[in-house]
Amino acid sequence: MKIFYIITFVIAYTISNYRCNGQIVTLNPSNAKAQDSVEIIYDVALSTTDNTILAGKSALNSTVASVYMHSGVVTTLNGTTWANIVGNWGMDDGVGKMTKINGTTKWRIKIVPSSYYNVPSGTNIFRLAMIFRNANGSSEGKGNPGFFFGGEVVSNGDIYVNFPAQSQIVTLNPSNAKAQDSVEIIYDVALSTTDNTILAGKSALNSTVASVYMHSGVVTTLNGTTWANIVGNWGMDDGVGKMTKINGTTKWRIKIVPSSYYNVPSGTNIFRLAMVFRNADGSSGGKGNPGFFPGGVSINGDIYVNIRAVQSITFGALANRTFGTN
Repeated sequence: MKIFYIITFVIAYTISNYRCNGQIVTLNPSNAKAQDSVEIIYDVALSTTDNTILAGKSALNSTVASVYMHSGVVTTLNGTTWANIVGNWGMDDGVGKMTKINGTTKWRIKIVPSSYYNVPSGTNIFRLAMIFRNANGSSEGKGNPGFFFGGEVVSNGDIYVNFPAQSQIVTLNPSNAKAQDSVEIIYDVALSTTDNTILAGKSALNSTVASVYMHSGVVTTLNGTTWANIVGNWGMDDGVGKMTKINGTTKWRIKIVPSSYYNVPSGTNIFRLAMVFRNADGSSGGKGNPGFFPGGVSINGDIYVNIRAVQSITFGALANRTFGTN
């Protein structure tokens, strides 16, 4: 007698899609100011191929014969509104035309932003906003949404490159850490703001402080500033968020795994870590001067550090196998 066993396997699994770009655009030097001569380097190989983002245009690729930068400035901190746009879409007129870096998929252009974009004296330039195109504008170079070092790509593929306005008040080590990785957060107390308006009546943390606590949370929207899953008990010397002094420096550190430290549900993106610092009793605060720093931004004194985000995608697979025995 033949007995048939029908075995059905239902396989459910989740994979992580790390929504963080490679270095699609590089600013050289990385600490350039708006009044400096700066080289903008674009890697066409890292452009998105997402049809929704491209809205019917084809994607720029490494075979393109010429590349133009269509760009502008952003004059509000953490903003995304383009101003003083330079470029004539679809015109092969040399305005914004880039030069190929031989032997690579990269193109470059050198500008002085303040004069290139004709920005009035006294107006802050916080970011450069840009996309790229071929000579006639039929192909477009945009990014995949997410952060890259020194900038970000928003949901429509527009690329924003930040001008650092302050020194590295907070460092993530490693800088390309993901939310599930063990990461060291290093805070330089010497770079904290002393602005009374930002500190709202508290004294500023300084290099003589005996102990430092990190009061922090996560940001779960791209380019957002809303804190979630906050960890820390302000004014309590209870060890939650307590940092360790790096001897011989003005720096303090703490090591965490963000996804577990902040108890973030599986499948929730973490785009940024949000933080301020304090002494043991909370009478002194450590905040930042407003502006970008490499890998993050300070807004109203709150410090935001970009992190590789995770998007969970669940798949179901059904496999039917029939086995026979005699």
